[in-house]
Amino acid sequence: MRRELKMEIKSEIMKEITDHCESMPTKESCGLVFGNGMIDRCIKGKNLSNGNHTYVIDEATSLKVFDKGFIGTYHSHLFIPAYPSSIDFSGAYFKDKLHLIYSLGTKELNAFLWNGERFVQEELVVVFGC
Repeated sequence: MRRELKMEIKSEIMKEITDHCESMPTKESCGLVFGNGMIDRCIKGKNLSNGNHTYVIDEATSLKVFDKGFIGTYHSHLFIPAYPSSIDFSGAYFKDKLHLIYSLGTKELNAFLWNGERFVQEELVVVFGC
């Protein structure tokens, strides 16, 4: 069954994600997102990578992928637009899960679904007052 290429996100969760990303201007931020048809929760992760072009989510956060409602990850790009980079392609291992990417340069948050071969962009719809 093919799912609709649209994902809703609560406005306060979008703000939490973008604030987390903006708080780390020299290192990619990262975390997990949860929900059921709508992103309604996120967990901030700690980036264990030493570089500023990649991220490695800490183990304590990583283990939460087994929690009910896990639907994907998020991370920031410091210098490039909010689209998957070659590093994102090589590190994509959550098939049929969302990958949210925030660009500090453009202040844009985009959503992509990894289908095991490529990223497919999804419309991200912000929902206010839920």
